[in-house]
Amino acid sequence: FSSPAGGGLGAARPWGRSWFYQASGEPQPVGTMLRNPALAEVLRRVAKEGVEAFYQGDVARDVVAKVQGHPVHPGRLSLQDMAGYQAKAREAMCTDPVPGRP
Repeated sequence: FSSPAGGGLGAARPWGRSWFYQASGEPQPVGTMLRNPALAEVLRRVAKEGVEAFYQGDVARDVVAKVQGHPVHPGRLSLQDMAGYQAKAREAMCTDPVPGRP
């Protein structure tokens, strides 16, 4: 994230500004606790109700609406796509940017 003055995700999206920056435009201090109650609720539901809580119902509808409603790059994700998704074990796509560093 870059500063609001410099552009980037923090400046481009209101949630990024409000999450990572203070009202003055300065970054949140190191160690600031970031909370996302809506995400916490979804995760609690998935833990309690299983994956259906995410891939079907109101959570799936919200995900699809967000993808399809993107103002610049709307996607074609559908409720059928969400309901039919099957997770697959895959190799990680991450690499170690600093070899030898934990």
